Amino acid sequence: MILNELTLTNFGIYKGEHKVPLTPNNRKPIILFGAYNGSGKTTFLDALQLVLYGKTAKTSGRAKTPYEDYLRQLINRDIAPKVGAGLSLTFTTVQNGKKEKIEVTRTWAESGNSIKEHCEVK
Repeated sequence: MILNELTLTNFGIYKGEHKVPLTPNNRKPIILFGAYNGSGKTTFLDALQLVLYGKTAKTSGRAKTPYEDYLRQLINRDIAPKVGAGLSLTFTTVQNGKKEKIEVTRTWAESGNSIKEHCEVK
């Protein structure tokens, strides 16, 4: 699997929409991330796990927090919970000898007193 792009929307410290290209190329076959403490590196890695695995993701900040509460905590603090947050990952894989581009999108927002999550795979 080759990761192409991760889009974070109102996720943790990432307010608004942030598109991060991840496709390696011959000149840059490895993607490296470096930044100061507290700048979002672990949040970014948590986003990769969460978009792919949802409730079963082994993310850093969840511990024994119920999934719905965890999702609520991940909505950027400057955004209304009813607006919510989302993640989208596009990647390329080979299926039966043919390259396939797949997009997984996971969004969630507060609806009444609960969090409603939606996951779509294209």
